[in-house]
Amino acid sequence: MQALRGKYHYARGNADEALACFERIEGERCSDSAVWYLSALLRREKGDIPGALEEVLKKGDFFVFLGAGDVWRQGLRILERLG
Repeated sequence: MQALRGKYHYARGNADEALACFERIEGERCSDSAVWYLSALLRREKGDIPGALEEVLKKGDFFVFLGAGDVWRQGLRILERLG
């Protein structure tokens, strides 16, 4: 239910409410890739680049960052530092 609420809030332009919904389900096993993507996107928009990167790396979908410009480059820098 939180995934649906989060998507609704995102569609209505309520980014904070959407992210709060997505954060509530992070500990659960959510197979909805839209939730992963939107959560990472919202974190990126808030300037939480490491949090956004962590979100997609956790799900194994690093290609969310393709075409994201500075975020992509920042992600690569973080990965280089990690080893």
